[in-house]
Amino acid sequence: MKEISKLLHFIFSFICVSALFSCTADESITEPTACITIKVETEDFIPQAATRVPAEEGYKTVFKGGEQIGITVIKDGKIVDGVNNICFTYDASTAKWTAAPDSPSLNYYQDATYLAYYPYDAATNDKMTEQEIIDAFTPQTDQSTYANYTASDLMVATGTADRATKTLTLPLYHTMALISASAVTEKFVTPAGYVYGPGEEFAVRNLAETAITVGTQTLTPCSFDDGTFRVIVPPNATVQTINIQYKWVELTDYTDQTQQTLTSGKYLHYRFKMPESVPYVREVQGGDFFYRDGRILPRETLVINDPTNCVGVVLDAASGSDASYGGQCESNMIHGHAFSVYDVGRCKWGPNGNIGTNTPDSWNDWRGYQLTQRMKQDADENYGGLSPDNYAAAHYCLNYGNTERGRLETSKTSGWYFPSEGYMFRLEGWKLGVVRASLSKLAALGCGADFTNSYYWDSSTASSDATARRVNILRGGTGAMGSTASRSSSNYVRAALTF
Repeated sequence: MKEISKLLHFIFSFICVSALFSCTADESITEPTACITIKVETEDFIPQAATRVPAEEGYKTVFKGGEQIGITVIKDGKIVDGVNNICFTYDASTAKWTAAPDSPSLNYYQDATYLAYYPYDAATNDKMTEQEIIDAFTPQTDQSTYANYTASDLMVATGTADRATKTLTLPLYHTMALISASAVTEKFVTPAGYVYGPGEEFAVRNLAETAITVGTQTLTPCSFDDGTFRVIVPPNATVQTINIQYKWVELTDYTDQTQQTLTSGKYLHYRFKMPESVPYVREVQGGDFFYRDGRILPRETLVINDPTNCVGVVLDAASGSDASYGGQCESNMIHGHAFSVYDVGRCKWGPNGNIGTNTPDSWNDWRGYQLTQRMKQDADENYGGLSPDNYAAAHYCLNYGNTERGRLETSKTSGWYFPSEGYMFRLEGWKLGVVRASLSKLAALGCGADFTNSYYWDSSTASSDATARRVNILRGGTGAMGSTASRSSSNYVRAALTF
């Protein structure tokens, strides 16, 4: 649905009057290029007191472009100058509403009433009041598509133009009622059976079947990204029997025995908790949030609880034995890789010296954990131990778990390591958008940070013992990959882990 912010103001430059008008009380203002500006005020759907389980889901409307409203001007019981259900279309790029070139001009008229409604219907002509528009409207039975759903959400407004400011204010309000439902769970497992851990409450997406019946009419609802499924229905002061059906594994059929009235501009929300015996089966996905205790919060979540304990953002799902990652993962299988939500430092790569790990195909080098261990071994044998003075990048990655930002409370991971170029290529080439989107959500809560628009070291070595490989993640394209630099130069570093 259009998502509406309470009293969200969209100010649109409207139609410029291009001809001279005589200055009488009943006609347009005299300035030849005067513009009437429309100020649209819209209301949210608000919860109804009788809601079975109240939930503030954010039932908002935002015009995104292409929406159409109809406007009629009325004075002394008559339509003025042919302004009868004139269609105006919103252009999001210019933030303007425009009518077809051959449409009558919208001008200022003293003591005139400006009647507006959304969504536009070419058949809604000659309507003189809001109630006439409402009486002629019927929501669609099949609202499974967003287009059908939003076409069912009738809003109307009566405005009066202000001559001094040349402003027409249209306070659109919802005339229909809303019913929504969600099925929530706290138990997540992958298809391989990996339990995410005690998760946050999460509304299940992609339910197999949904239906909402009001009285004797069954409607097909629209599914939203927040996990709710919703229908727009006419208000009704007579109590109604409401039935909700949805299917995940088995069909759930719920009838509200208390019955409800339906009030315009208000919503009823029903929340069903799925039994733990029916876990939400979902593969780990890039952009998921990885917590220090091993929890994973799906990236689709609208509310990130406990963000300070989110230490990683998932790069991608993975599979196979964890033998090459320390052998500590759940069921000795790897389930995914994650990047730290912060840079771990800006430092040199390390000393000269061949550690026997050069690769001609660095973009497919997924040996980050093994390369980090090889650097630690070389440092222990030849440099008195890993430190900022030798293999600095590997040192900061391995020790990230000893910092408050990187501290882990689960032992079911590889621990932090210095990612090789295969991980960086996967990030830059495939998963950057979803990872950055999750980092942005965290940053808005004061946790985590986006990647810096500069080079990052990776643990893949170059053919020269004096140089190492680096990636400019935000540069994009193949130009971001394949760069080398002196191992003693300074670049950013971000840690990875496998779980």
